Amino acid sequence: MFRNMKWMNLSSMPKGKILLSAGVVAASSLFAAHQYDMWANHNTTQILRYGDDSIMNGILSRCSTLTSEPFTPNFFLSNLHAQTVFNALFRQSVDDNTLPITRKCYTFKDGTSVYLDWIEAIDEQDRINIKPRATLFIVPGVVSGTDGVGVKHIVVRAIKCGYRCVVFNYLSEDELHKNHKCIIPGGTCRTKDFTTVIKSVKRDIGNDCPLIAVGISLGANILANYLGSVVGKGCPPVDNPLPLLYDGDVPQDVVIHDVDEEQVLAKAKQPDHKVNDFSSAILIANPYRLALATRNLHKSKVHRTLYDNTFIPRRKQLFAKNVDVLLPMYMERRGISDVEAARKELLEKIWSCETTREMDRDLTMPLHERNFNVKYKNVDEFYETESCENCIDKIQIPTICVNATDDPISPSEVIPSIFEKVIESKNPNVVFVVTKKGGHSGWVDGILPYWGPTWIERSVIQCLDAMMVVNGNKNKSLA
Repeated sequence: MFRNMKWMNLSSMPKGKILLSAGVVAASSLFAAHQYDMWANHNTTQILRYGDDSIMNGILSRCSTLTSEPFTPNFFLSNLHAQTVFNALFRQSVDDNTLPITRKCYTFKDGTSVYLDWIEAIDEQDRINIKPRATLFIVPGVVSGTDGVGVKHIVVRAIKCGYRCVVFNYLSEDELHKNHKCIIPGGTCRTKDFTTVIKSVKRDIGNDCPLIAVGISLGANILANYLGSVVGKGCPPVDNPLPLLYDGDVPQDVVIHDVDEEQVLAKAKQPDHKVNDFSSAILIANPYRLALATRNLHKSKVHRTLYDNTFIPRRKQLFAKNVDVLLPMYMERRGISDVEAARKELLEKIWSCETTREMDRDLTMPLHERNFNVKYKNVDEFYETESCENCIDKIQIPTICVNATDDPISPSEVIPSIFEKVIESKNPNVVFVVTKKGGHSGWVDGILPYWGPTWIERSVIQCLDAMMVVNGNKNKSLA
């Protein structure tokens, strides 16, 4: 048989062709080895849950991406930092013209504001607004907003699938809002103060439209805190959350601090804060324990360069814009009576901060102490009060928490102890989905990751669809 075969004479082939062929074979072998390694060692997804709840069973049975299509990173992006950075910086940008945004300013009675971007559900074929299946209340990380790449990709896919999106923003650079003071999370407002904003959104969308919470990174911690400590099981009624002065744009001829406080309180007409307006929640890359997460930001030179040095400029911008909010606290602490001298020194302090922990220790924590008449021993104790790990087991709505074991920021090692609390509380509402790879809010997969949706984006849409089906079935059974 072999006697009649013609063997290729390599000596007669051009050297370049030989090298090219060898390169193709080597690359193919590496790719095959990588794929095998991913499937054999890294593509398992751990699902942690308590009990056999029918509602959660219904949701998970419709989420094949989470349960039976484990995350496998792109060949070139298996590293945790590559996952995180590629998703944030190198994916295809979303054309803002595809996002018809209506920005609304929500101003508290203390004069600080948050900005919610409303993006309506659309018919992809006719490019017209349609009645939404549900409204997503999306809270990104503190240095992100509607302009974040990952947020935009989720929003684009959600509105095409019939979901209205309301995205929480801490900063607004547009002309109308450039002089407004912004909230400083943990400093000027507490978790319970978001109640009035959430109630306002629910009032605007109506009782017939479900409201679903979607939190990313620090936004996941904020929402988990709200769901667990404000409207969670056994929580006392919310006392005196900051009322809203305006739940739309502030008229340009109004000076906020000159408004009669009685008018503010009359306008607020506080609703029943014990009612949870969210029907379900998805929490992505939740840090859970902020003290550990902030240490992770600068635990190595790579972490500090890629993460803390990226977060700090945006936070400095937020603090500098709010220098008048910080000024009374700073003058008291420093014993300075000259306002202009204090303002100059405070701005120098803001711009000289080098780490997230330094900024929170010297600015956020003292501001919180002054505003809410409390005292902390150190910044770690302050972080503990702001961390959702203490209350996530109290959540009373279906909640899916997605984390990656190799997340360089959010510490996945705390999940087992949090899950123990869920078991002790016998709470079937909270499910943890933990992948081995994925980085921080990355989960970039596929052969062409620049264009395609990531694993987490596909998972979010699938979870939303499942939650809607199960919620509809539940309502029918109650009718």
